[in-house]
Amino acid sequence: MLNLMSAGFYRLSRSTAFRIFVLYSALCGALSAVSTCIYQPETGQEFSLFGFAIFIPMFAAPFTAVILGSEFSDNTVRNKIIAGHTRAEIYFSYIAVAALASAAMCVLSAAVHFIVGLPILGFTEMPLSELALFFAIGILSTAAMTVITAVITVCTHSRAAAAAVCAVAATAMIVLSAEIGLLLKESEYLTASDFEAVTIYGDGLTQDDRLIPNPNYPTPQERERLEFLYDFLPGGAAVQCVWLEAEHPARVLGFEILWLVLPAAAGYFVFEKRNLK
Repeated sequence: MLNLMSAGFYRLSRSTAFRIFVLYSALCGALSAVSTCIYQPETGQEFSLFGFAIFIPMFAAPFTAVILGSEFSDNTVRNKIIAGHTRAEIYFSYIAVAALASAAMCVLSAAVHFIVGLPILGFTEMPLSELALFFAIGILSTAAMTVITAVITVCTHSRAAAAAVCAVAATAMIVLSAEIGLLLKESEYLTASDFEAVTIYGDGLTQDDRLIPNPNYPTPQERERLEFLYDFLPGGAAVQCVWLEAEHPARVLGFEILWLVLPAAAGYFVFEKRNLK
């Protein structure tokens, strides 16, 4: 399997798509640092350091589909089987290469952000333990979403369809998780001025500050379910990483490890029965 992984990384290094992925990752890190300096100069590196947790998976999804899909269209998989490799070795080498490549792009993006941001934003004031925690969450969530897209790809016969499905799936997970995060941020009460712009009283403008129950505020049962989804979904972990607000870090990390293992194991049984002719 190690030989297959080495061959996979070599094939990646010669791929134009992978070079575009590298350039994209570096640009995301650099532009995030510059935009933070322009629009949030009072903040430190941590304000946008973990943006890779959203930018990288959205690109890694179609990239994974294109690269792995070419392995099937070029009959590379059949040649590996003829050479004596088992389907299990081939499948898990694909999953490992895809996950490690996306994790490496996270590291690259963060490193470029740090280097570019150091002279304009200074060093981060966040404790190293928190930096390590969010970095782990960001990398694991990215790897988990990449594994999911890799599983979809190896179980799909059409490379174009796999790329489209993977791109939509990654985007949907992140958007849905962001919506859940915003719901959890809702205040229990709003002031009347949130509904009525102003009230005019003769010579001036005043606002009514009476507290009004927020109709969007989730009930305790709804909040419990939303918090579970927020921690469970890989997109939720990515959003929490970017927003720097993991309330249950151990649970989030545990779920990300499950997302790395369970989809890969389920996908193997589909790949084992796939007709490679």
